[in-house]
Amino acid sequence: MATPVRLRALTRTEQRLLRIKLRDLALAVRVHQRYRLIDEVRRGRSIVEAADRVGCHFTAAYGWVHRFNTSGFRTFEQVPNPKGRPPILKAGQLRELV
Repeated sequence: MATPVRLRALTRTEQRLLRIKLRDLALAVRVHQRYRLIDEVRRGRSIVEAADRVGCHFTAAYGWVHRFNTSGFRTFEQVPNPKGRPPILKAGQLRELV
């Protein structure tokens, strides 16, 4: 049976960074969700309840809490696959549509 995932204590620097990131409106929605998730769990909510409040699946929430526990906030804004799916339209074609 898997061991339950619990949020580790945040350092003062991490608490300060969390407050700043929660107010940052320039963040992508998914990145902001990750910071909100950690904040909700830090405030005492279960991971499943926090995931529901934030709007992500609970398995993703467990993964982000585990990722935070091992590497802090360093990986929260990294794109897992920087190349991703190639765009269907070229930049010029997109400008014509817009």
